[in-house]
Amino acid sequence: MSHRQVFIMLAYTFFFVAFGTNVPAPLYAVYRETFHLSAGMITLIFAVYALCLIPSLLVAGQMSDGLGRKRMFIIGVWLALAGSLLLAFARGLMSLVAGRAVQGIAAGLLNSTLTAALVEFHPKRNQKRASFVATATMAAGTAAAPLISGLLAQYGPYPLLTPYLLHAAFIFPSALCGFAMPDTKARAGVASWKIRWPYIPPAIRKPVSVSAWAALVCWAVVALFMSLVPASVDTLLHTSNLAVAGFIPFAIFLSSSITQFIWNHARPTTYFTAGFLFLVIGLGTLLVAISVTSLALLAAASILCGVGHGLTFMGSMVRVNEVAPPARRGEVVSLLYIFAYVGVGIPIIGLGFLSQGWGTLPTITVFFLCILIISSFLWTQSRKVQ
Repeated sequence: MSHRQVFIMLAYTFFFVAFGTNVPAPLYAVYRETFHLSAGMITLIFAVYALCLIPSLLVAGQMSDGLGRKRMFIIGVWLALAGSLLLAFARGLMSLVAGRAVQGIAAGLLNSTLTAALVEFHPKRNQKRASFVATATMAAGTAAAPLISGLLAQYGPYPLLTPYLLHAAFIFPSALCGFAMPDTKARAGVASWKIRWPYIPPAIRKPVSVSAWAALVCWAVVALFMSLVPASVDTLLHTSNLAVAGFIPFAIFLSSSITQFIWNHARPTTYFTAGFLFLVIGLGTLLVAISVTSLALLAAASILCGVGHGLTFMGSMVRVNEVAPPARRGEVVSLLYIFAYVGVGIPIIGLGFLSQGWGTLPTITVFFLCILIISSFLWTQSRKVQ
């Protein structure tokens, strides 16, 4: 395979890896009814992906450097395929957890491997364009998956099977092409599977800490719209249409991606100010939407929180890239991703089990107040370190 062919194949794979991990989003309501699962169990199924991805992410970069991109690509893609097949034929809580765990490990292995490989196999070795392709394909796959999955589940046959088989059919060519992919030279002397927490130089710990916590906050909001809200759409809005459940995460990721594409020349403090404001307004709109059972307001809340997510996460990334020393930029950025996935995995578990006793509206109200307080604190801290 030529470098151009490999580059296209890598971009194609990045899209469908992101697509596969987000196929379950509109299906949680069906799982809840079919397998008689509680809200806490649903959020656990969602969060186990992030909880398995984090340790995988910690070792993936070192393993990719030490063993070469090809080996990690092959392992990761076959795991992504296996994760979809496990979920396609899941028959209860444990098989759903197992499928999501495998998806998390695969995504952790592939995210760093694909990002590095796209740079190395870009026909002109253009790092900026390769990085844009990585973020664009990942964002596109993340946005497209819940919408397509919801439409297939609602209007196609076998709602818990068809979306996963579609993903498996599209990721399978990547699994085969991986064997024909040329390898990059492994770096000698790398401790390939040593788990090591990223080292942050003392001089930049405060701005990096603010950025990392901001990433956690905005991704925790996204997790709410990816799990608890779609899973409860039948009780919140009195509709069982899975396409509606799929539209919610689609709207939040699409608006986040468009915002990042359009508004990409501001200062981090501006991003944080606008981002936190949109997140708080969006969550407030969600509370009103639930109170009056309005689909239009729910869509507005998804879009507002998507804009807030895009601005806040971009502010975090810009600030980290500004302060990180070049020799440690990758390590510092990896900490940002770790906090982001902690935001995806940990808070939502508590919200899920809390909603069992309190109900969805009171639980989201508590979440709204927590985000308001934490965002206000982080905003003041961001202005001190600008």
